[in-house]
Amino acid sequence: MRLLGIAVMVCIGYGIWHAAIGGKRVSDAQVRELYQQYWEAFDRGDAKAVCDLFSDQVHGRFSSTARSMPVTETLDKATACASVGQFHETKQRLEERVGKALYTNFEYTIKSIEISPDRKTATVEVATGMRIGTEQGALLDMRSEQTDVVKSSFGKAQFVQSDGTVSFFR
Repeated sequence: MRLLGIAVMVCIGYGIWHAAIGGKRVSDAQVRELYQQYWEAFDRGDAKAVCDLFSDQVHGRFSSTARSMPVTETLDKATACASVGQFHETKQRLEERVGKALYTNFEYTIKSIEISPDRKTATVEVATGMRIGTEQGALLDMRSEQTDVVKSSFGKAQFVQSDGTVSFFR
């Protein structure tokens, strides 16, 4: 019985340590998995899954070159969550205009991952591309260069900041 009490105390101690320290450490593998989850959920139109990958406190700024004058937009959780629906609505409108189903192509390249010395955050430089089009070519071609900050809480990595530029080529 005494051994059971010690085992329970060890488990409780480990749980407290994990919640306070261990679960807040971010790793290279977590960061890579986070991006994989993001793009897979975005591609299938799963707004809830995408939304869950962003911290409630996520913030950021993006400058867009879609128009003749750059436009700066702010990022928060509501904006991040809405982006999935907006992208798929845009695709649907394009399909209606051209009269057929369109292909989507999502790609990302992680240029660098810098994990802080205390392992609580990772700063990630990433290039992304989203294209909608036909076999003949893209109707919408959007690319971004961005710097994201990722944190882990209870072993789950989330985006907490994202800043970058977005360029439209069609």
